[in-house]
Amino acid sequence: GRAWAESGDVSDARDWLDRALHLDPGLVEAEIRLAHLACDVDDPSVAVARMDRLLAASPDRIDALVARSRARTLCGDVASAITDLKAATR
Repeated sequence: GRAWAESGDVSDARDWLDRALHLDPGLVEAEIRLAHLACDVDDPSVAVARMDRLLAASPDRIDALVARSRARTLCGDVASAITDLKAATR
């Protein structure tokens, strides 16, 4: 999924990441990559929702907190983004 995402072929990147999640639903890296794709090309609120679900199961995931912070910033929710960053640094 990483190579596809970096190549700029968003549709293929999303397909590969979705396939990876189908094979291993607990693959956090794929979830986070999909959140970054949502921020970059779709709707950052989709990324927030994705990271909310991930963090509900794993609240101490620093990478997910940072990804959600980015998405929240793009949504204009700077206060919540700062809260996520503070939680990531504890």
